[in-house]
Amino acid sequence: MKYTSLNLSPFKMPSRLLKSFVTKSMFFDYPGISFKKDGRKIFRHLDGYQTQLETYYNKYEGERCFILGNGPSLKQMDLSPLKDEITMGANGIFQLFEELGFQTNFLFFEDTEQTFIRRKSINRLKGIIKLVGLNNAYYINRSKDSLFFSPRHGFDNDIPKFSHEFPSVAFLGATISYIMLQWAYFLGFSEVYVIGIDHNYGELPKLFPPGKIKITADNIDKVKGLHVSDNYYKIGDVIGVPHVDIQNKAYTRANDEFLNDGRKIYNAGVDSKLEAFEFVDFKSIFKN
Repeated sequence: MKYTSLNLSPFKMPSRLLKSFVTKSMFFDYPGISFKKDGRKIFRHLDGYQTQLETYYNKYEGERCFILGNGPSLKQMDLSPLKDEITMGANGIFQLFEELGFQTNFLFFEDTEQTFIRRKSINRLKGIIKLVGLNNAYYINRSKDSLFFSPRHGFDNDIPKFSHEFPSVAFLGATISYIMLQWAYFLGFSEVYVIGIDHNYGELPKLFPPGKIKITADNIDKVKGLHVSDNYYKIGDVIGVPHVDIQNKAYTRANDEFLNDGRKIYNAGVDSKLEAFEFVDFKSIFKN
């Protein structure tokens, strides 16, 4: 029998639960023990993940960053100028790192199925800051490269909330890009450029209601071509059918939050159907 994220081996469940419990208990500050050279124990305060996230507040105030989606339009772009920029990505974007010649500075994971199918590769990644939803504490190892955040549903009149206090909570908006925008806001970026967020899901939203579906031989042709790599998913994986209406509301909310603070989000992608942000030519960004 093949076990999935919703059907873990009963032999692994106790260790997974313990791993999750320990990680979640480390979200807030906690007491710890260290040893001096003479063997004496010292009880001291240790920073939890929330406190560690707080150290990033306004770290890049007034600067710009680039958020990479996973849309096929990335293949049409020369991304080499991004080597010297602050970048963020999510989920399977790491499959492109070797081809790109650089890693994103931040790499996000929140969706349980996305994280589960890539857990081994994620845990092998080094030298990159991985921001992982606490709901995935079962699968992702604690390390100096990993920071866990607290994702939560929250709405204002059917519009996803936007967090100004990312270390405390990151609000969900039916796309991990929304979480990255909240992180960019917390870090103080004045200009955010999104690329590869094609906002085009083909026939999936027409054929299936929002939620999760298993990829089969019958529907994999509907999935291929929706991401930057045709091997992004394989038969047997679980993919999310997006709630496009919530996504649109989330993107509009993010745009409003940035504008209200004198900041700006631009869509610098190509062939993108995302209209919540002002379009700008990618190449023109680097002319000055």
